[in-house]
Amino acid sequence: MKKIVNKKNMIKTIRWIFIFILSILLLIFIFIQYSRYKIYSTSPEMPLKYISHNLTVSNNDSLYQYGENWAKLNQYGIWEVYLKGEAFDRGLAYGKLIKDPIQYQEKVFVESINKILPSKIYQWLIKNLIYLFNSNINNYISEELKKEILGTSLSFSDKYDYIGKKYLRIIAYHAAHDLGHALNNYSLIGCTSFAVNRNNTEDGDLIHARNFDFYFGDDFAKKKVLLMVKPDSGYAFASYSWPGMMGVVSGMNEKGLAITINASMSSPPTSAKLPISILIRETLQFSKNLTEAIKYISNKSLFVSESIMISSATDNKCIIIEKTPNKQDIFYSSNGLITCSNHFQSPTFINDSINIYNINNSNSRYRLNRVNDLLNQSTKINVETTINILRNKSGHKNKDIGLGNPHAINQFLAHHGIVFEPNKKNIWLSTPPYQLGDFICYNLDSIFLKQNTKIINTIKKDPFIDTKDYRMYKQHRLIRDQLNDYIIFDYQEPHFDENTFIKSNPKSYNTYFTLGKYYYKKNDFKKAKNMFYKSLSMDLPSKSIKNEINYYIDLCSQ
Repeated sequence: MKKIVNKKNMIKTIRWIFIFILSILLLIFIFIQYSRYKIYSTSPEMPLKYISHNLTVSNNDSLYQYGENWAKLNQYGIWEVYLKGEAFDRGLAYGKLIKDPIQYQEKVFVESINKILPSKIYQWLIKNLIYLFNSNINNYISEELKKEILGTSLSFSDKYDYIGKKYLRIIAYHAAHDLGHALNNYSLIGCTSFAVNRNNTEDGDLIHARNFDFYFGDDFAKKKVLLMVKPDSGYAFASYSWPGMMGVVSGMNEKGLAITINASMSSPPTSAKLPISILIRETLQFSKNLTEAIKYISNKSLFVSESIMISSATDNKCIIIEKTPNKQDIFYSSNGLITCSNHFQSPTFINDSINIYNINNSNSRYRLNRVNDLLNQSTKINVETTINILRNKSGHKNKDIGLGNPHAINQFLAHHGIVFEPNKKNIWLSTPPYQLGDFICYNLDSIFLKQNTKIINTIKKDPFIDTKDYRMYKQHRLIRDQLNDYIIFDYQEPHFDENTFIKSNPKSYNTYFTLGKYYYKKNDFKKAKNMFYKSLSMDLPSKSIKNEINYYIDLCSQ
C-alpha cells in the first residue's frame, strides 16, 4: 500500500514539474510574441505613394543612377554613394543603387554568426533573444531615420527572412555593433583616435584622425562605402563604413563637424536603446558646432559606454563626450592636443570602478601613451605625419612587439583609417589593406555644392606593403586563422610547418599562444606548455591575456 502511495506522489510531483516547465515556456513564448508586437507596431509603415525610378547604368557600368541619387565604384574598389531628398526616398535609392554589395554584407554577417553558433537551436534562441532585447528600440530612433531604413530594407535579400523582417534585421545589425562591444568587454578590440590644432599643426587648423579597429573577419571589410547624404532637413554629411550601414562610426558634416567613436567598458545591457552609430548620424545631421552637438547627445540614452570625439571647424576645437547609460562628462584639452583609446579620462569617471578595471586589464592605457609619444616626436603635425601615426606598428620606444599586437596603433585589422581636416572640409580615407593602402582625399564643399567626388589629393601607400615581412605576415595570418578554426570550431586540421609559422611573426605573443592552444587540443601538454611560456616572454597586450595564458599552463600541469 505504501509503495502505491509513493508512486502516486511521484506521478503527482512529475505532473506539477511538467506543468511548471510548460508554464515557463508559455510565459517565454508570450514575452517573445509581445516583443515582436511592440517592434512591429512601432515600425514605420510603407508610404502609400512614393516615386519609383528606373535604375540606370552608364559609363562602362561604373555609374549607377536612381533619380537624382547615384553610386559609382572608384579605382580603389570603394563605393561612392550620393543620396538626397526625403528620408524614405533616400533609403530606397541607397538600397537600389548598391543592392548587390548590401546583400553581400548581410550574407557575410549571417555566415559569420552561423559559424560561431552552428546549432539551429542556439540560432533560434539568439533570434528570439534579439526580439526581447530590441523590443523598445524603435522608441529611441527618429521617425526620419526609421523611414530611411525602411526604404533601404526593400533591397535586402529574401533569403534571411527566417531571421526576421528586413526592417527589423537592419535595426538589429546596427544594435549588434553596440552589443558586440558590450559582450566583448574583457577582450576589447581597441580603436585609437586623436586630434591636434593650434601650435601643434603646421597651419593651426584642426586635424582629427582615427583607426576604426572593428574586426568581423576579412570578408566583412572587403566592401566599403563613402556615403554622402544631403537630406531635406539638417546638414549634409559624409561617412565611411560598409554597405547597408545607415549609422555613422566616422563622419563629418558640411559645417566641418567631425565625429568618431571609441567603445569603453560598461555593464552588460539589459535592453536596447539608441545605437551609438545612429546617435552620431543624427548629431551630424542636426548640429553645426560643439554647443549643439553636446546638447543633442546629452538628451539621448545609450545602452553602452562610448567616448565620442567631436572636432568643430566653427570652434577650431576638439572635445570628448564620455557617455554611459547612466552618466556623462566632457573631457577637454588645454594644449590643443587630445587623444582617445578605450577608457574614460574625465573627472566623473577617473575613479569609476569599471573604468579602473578597464585600464588595469586592457591595452587601452598603453595605446593612449603610445599615440602621445608619437605625437610628441613631431614638432608640427600635418596630414602625412598623422597617417604615419595611424600606420605605426611598433611598441613603446619603437620596440618590435610583433605584427598585429594590440599594443600597436596599427593592429593590422582596422576596417578603416580616416583623417579629417574640419576647417578645410577635407576627409582622407584609407584604402585596403587596412590603413596601409593609399589615403585618398575628398572635399565636402566640392561634393555638396558641385556634386563632384573627384579625389583631390593622395598620400601613397605604406612602403611596408612591398616588403618580404608583409608577405610573410599575410601567410602567417592565413595559417593562424586556420589554426583557430581548428581549435575553436573543430574545422579540418591545417597542414603547416611550425618553424616557418614562427619565423613569419617571431616577436608576436600570439604566434606562441596560438601554437600552445593547438598542441593543448592535441593533448601534447609538454609542447603546449613550452609555447605558453614562450608567449609569456613576449610583449603581452593586457593583463587578461596574461591570465588566460597562465590558466592554460595550469591546465597543462594537471
